[in-house]
Amino acid sequence: MVKPFRDTQISLALRKKIASHLAIKYSTTDAIALKFVPSTVSECGKLKILDGGDLIDSCSFSRNTARGRDKSFVKYTLEVDRNARYRNRPVALEERSYYGQVNHFVVLSLPSTCPFIQANPTHAAERPSSVIMAAIAPIKQPSVNELGMSSYTALEPIK
Repeated sequence: MVKPFRDTQISLALRKKIASHLAIKYSTTDAIALKFVPSTVSECGKLKILDGGDLIDSCSFSRNTARGRDKSFVKYTLEVDRNARYRNRPVALEERSYYGQVNHFVVLSLPSTCPFIQANPTHAAERPSSVIMAAIAPIKQPSVNELGMSSYTALEPIK
């Protein structure tokens, strides 16, 4: 994380999305995870990828000029269940690449007594004190030209 930092009031919709991620990661319910997502969180303006990676801006912090490059657009990979539409089929994860714009880098402080981390033996050794998450607005149907470069016309809401 790179400065600047600020405390930000986040919407209930974003709090629920953060809680949903924590519930999936730590095998708990959304309701329990939501109790540990405060309405005011620390927000980071930039994130530096380790080992010589890029510096990514959060569009909520950046001051894009007409001459400057917008460094808030990213390519990211998610694991998606191919059988999500079929309730009785087993989970079959596959990696898919997406493009989007980073709206927020949220820094969430978790207490060491957090019950869903303590109850999950696979994460008990980690005991993270802070979790960094990016709120990304995906690009609606990116198009690819003959050179393999992606372009877009609109963004979807944060997922």
